[in-house]
Amino acid sequence: MTQRGIVGGIDQICYVTDDIEAAVSLWAKRWGAGPFFLMPGIAFPEWTWRGEPQDLLLDLAVGQLGATQIEFIRPHSNIPSVYAHAMTGGAALHHYGVLVDDVAAATERLGNPTELATARSAMGTPFSYVDARDDFGLILELIEKGEDVMGIFGLVREAARGWDGTEPLRPFPSG
Repeated sequence: MTQRGIVGGIDQICYVTDDIEAAVSLWAKRWGAGPFFLMPGIAFPEWTWRGEPQDLLLDLAVGQLGATQIEFIRPHSNIPSVYAHAMTGGAALHHYGVLVDDVAAATERLGNPTELATARSAMGTPFSYVDARDDFGLILELIEKGEDVMGIFGLVREAARGWDGTEPLRPFPSG
């Protein structure tokens, strides 16, 4: 498949919420999204906020709606961070996630927007939040297509096939 546009398509839509359980329940009932996998107490390695190291703990849940992954993030604190502006109570649209071959190259193709936060997955795959609010009204998360990331996207997509609506929120499988 040929990539269209500067970075490709939207692979994920993310909301910041103070209640992951309620958000998952609503999306499962209204949209048929799911199942969602909960990853509590995540602290991504090498996390930065505006270029400075930051300790940030969060819970996240990922599920599937058609071809798009839906993500809910619940920060454990309201310190200034990439999520702070969206912590309004309930669930607020935060970012589009885009899978890319190379985060730095994708950032350059976008015209080098302001980098708000960067980190790596537990296995070292980089991702970056860039400020696209002037263009799209929200932030873009550029997610490198590492083996671990693609494994999670695949697991979530596969779990949604034939899902019967039971147990919409479940623990992320270990191992």
